[in-house]
Amino acid sequence: MKRILLVACLPLALASCENADRQQIGTIGGAAVGAVAGRAIGGSGTSGTIGTIVGAIAGGYLGSEIGKSLDNKDRDELGTTTQRALDEGTVGRAYNWTNPDSGNRGSITPTSRSYARAEGQNCRDFNTSVTLNQGRSSTKSGTACKQADGSWRVVSG
Repeated sequence: MKRILLVACLPLALASCENADRQQIGTIGGAAVGAVAGRAIGGSGTSGTIGTIVGAIAGGYLGSEIGKSLDNKDRDELGTTTQRALDEGTVGRAYNWTNPDSGNRGSITPTSRSYARAEGQNCRDFNTSVTLNQGRSSTKSGTACKQADGSWRVVSG
């Protein structure tokens, strides 16, 4: 389960890269999630290998299609909302964003108060959801830690 959650937040972490291509992010993230899910469904041995391959291909395709749908304004809205929610957010309160140009929308909900990790960083747990104009939606959970520059970086999820 931890492996699935870790892989599921990969696209969110990649989306924070300034020059990231949204379709590539979706393809990589979808393939990773699909591979893990395919392996879990297929089990061990040859069935697991086939499940991993089929899951990676299907997940990559779906992730690519979703990635094509998110534009820079979507990522800016998501980033701004995430920053606000994690900086000042009340546990359990959803902080929403929307892009009227694309019709895409989403929310970030802090699920814990800030806490210090062993490394000394202040971190928070969160849930995030994104709904695309085409009606497709995705929900993820994770942990983000505050960096020295005041930004938040996803460290697990």
